[in-house]
Amino acid sequence: MNFKIVSILFLGLSLFVSGCGPNSIIPDVPLKAGEMQATVNGGDFFASDVQVTDGTTTYFIAASIKDKNNSDSVVIHILVPKQTTLPYTINVGQDDVAVIDYCITTPNACITSRAKKGVGSGTVKITDVSPTVQGTFSGTLPSETGSGSVTITNGAFNASF
Repeated sequence: MNFKIVSILFLGLSLFVSGCGPNSIIPDVPLKAGEMQATVNGGDFFASDVQVTDGTTTYFIAASIKDKNNSDSVVIHILVPKQTTLPYTINVGQDDVAVIDYCITTPNACITSRAKKGVGSGTVKITDVSPTVQGTFSGTLPSETGSGSVTITNGAFNASF
């Protein structure tokens, strides 16, 4: 009887140490070129059309999700200043240039939530710029047309030029 108890304890310990558990089933797969993912207000955002515009002093990153009619329905824009040393992190709420936008398109307008200097909060980390611009982002973006805000967590992008 003692042998069975020791065997069960050993099996349980070996499963625990080997990393078996709920988080070990989810693979840590890097994003492909042109992809962005994030959690927005608790829901998933995944785009496969992410592009970066390489300006003189900034990177402008844009991604969208299409609705059933194949028109843009949700758009995320990130404007971040360039720096020479990688990786670097920009505090959007304190930077003169950086902006994170979340827009829900309608037939007549764009309902925008935005973080920028002095409004909302957010961070953008640029980790690589060749052959794509890669990084992470998060923030709390207040609505520009009313009350409420959008919360973005676990954002990552691999934007194509």
